[in-house]
Amino acid sequence: MASPPLLPNPLFPGLINPVNPGPPPATKMEPKKKKTLSTRKPDQDSSKEDIMAETAPVLKYSMEFLKRLEQSAPPISPQLRKILSEEGVARISTRESGGASLQETPPSIMSTAKRYDLLKYGTVLTLDHRTAHKRIVLSKKFIKASVSEEAAAYPDSPTRFSMCSQVLCTKGFSQGRHYWEVKMTSSNFCSVGLAYNSIDRKGPASRLGRNAQSWCVEWFNDKLSAWHNSSETILAIPSLSRVGVLLDCTEGTATFYNVADRAYPFHTFVYPFCETVYPAFWIFSSGTAITLCKLIN
Repeated sequence: MASPPLLPNPLFPGLINPVNPGPPPATKMEPKKKKTLSTRKPDQDSSKEDIMAETAPVLKYSMEFLKRLEQSAPPISPQLRKILSEEGVARISTRESGGASLQETPPSIMSTAKRYDLLKYGTVLTLDHRTAHKRIVLSKKFIKASVSEEAAAYPDSPTRFSMCSQVLCTKGFSQGRHYWEVKMTSSNFCSVGLAYNSIDRKGPASRLGRNAQSWCVEWFNDKLSAWHNSSETILAIPSLSRVGVLLDCTEGTATFYNVADRAYPFHTFVYPFCETVYPAFWIFSSGTAITLCKLIN
């Protein structure tokens, strides 16, 4: 019997004829490369110059990467700056206004501060008679306030507190750091705090700390509390006669200190102040008076 003829495959010329496949096409084999392991030890066969030459490109790339990373880094956040301050870093590098500059950090709000470090932020304050309740008695120089049983002959004014015996200072702050001290003849039924000028002047909600426009530390009987927006935080009772306040508008903090040989912080409000902030005082007891201290650096 004769073998079948070879059939052409015009459609797929690259395929092998299934009837008579014939020998497989020859393929070119690449010779295998013999792997060799280097037994050269750097400490025996390489000099220091050879090692440096080999690592130089890597070091150059790393330095360039770190440089680009530093240039593209965002400004240091207030939270990170506080952490650095608590660790004792006196100055840190920040990127502001498109360039790098050194900015001094404020005294730590968590640790005892030297009074000298606070006095460099000292400011001169006077009490604003236009805001004083009619039971608040002010000294001639407007630096001392006490409370009286009889109402003073102050003219009526929309800026005057009409229910709570309170008074604001004439100067307010919206940026930077500012420090002041208050001497207290009796720390009972009184408060030292801060308030926006937009605080209500009428009704019980105008009392310091009982609204969203004010913050204070308050002595009431034998209790010391921090108040903001009607939220109370009970504090330890320090024996004090002089209170320091460090307001940092940039960081959004207000720290209260028990001032003695040093300044001992006993409470800090953390809040992003969005309006001008004024020092404020509430005095209820007739045996209590507050005096704004003259700071000498």
